[in-house]
Amino acid sequence: MGVNTKTLFLAAVAVLASAATAPAHAGGNPPEFDPDRIEFATPTSQSSDCFGDLRTLICAAETRIICSVLEWRHDCAGIQFLRRAWNPDRHERLEYKIIAAGTISRQRYAAFARAHAEELKYGPTSYGWVRPGVGQIRFLERTCDGTLPSCDGVEWSDTMLVFEFANGVWIDRNGMSFLPEDWFID
Repeated sequence: MGVNTKTLFLAAVAVLASAATAPAHAGGNPPEFDPDRIEFATPTSQSSDCFGDLRTLICAAETRIICSVLEWRHDCAGIQFLRRAWNPDRHERLEYKIIAAGTISRQRYAAFARAHAEELKYGPTSYGWVRPGVGQIRFLERTCDGTLPSCDGVEWSDTMLVFEFANGVWIDRNGMSFLPEDWFID
């Protein structure tokens, strides 16, 4: 039986196209990050190297964090989340540093499901977002007057974001204060 080169070529193109559109973290861990690096965002500028690049969990998280401060920008369109109304008089500076990130593994989800079996049999719970492949990002953040060069002296808040990649868009499933019992990344 002969090999149809046109079929092989089309199959190779399909594989490359799907790889180009899938999030880079799919099936693996997000790229490395420096938990000591402090990034910032003001209504008119930001310091992230990957703002607007939605191919990885880390970059999607940074884009989401920054979009909460920047005035509306096209870079924010690839993430679904509740935006507050833009206020031209707001002069806020947000500083943040990502300290942990990953996706929920099948094994971790199975352990969660066993531990919560009684609750889950009655339908969705407050943990309805917990499932394999969902990303969690833990970061510290603080805000101050945007005219200051830094927020030194302001206390950090420990925060967590929950992301899911669906239909070509990152969806912010939950943003909350960090609680150890809500962290599902090994």
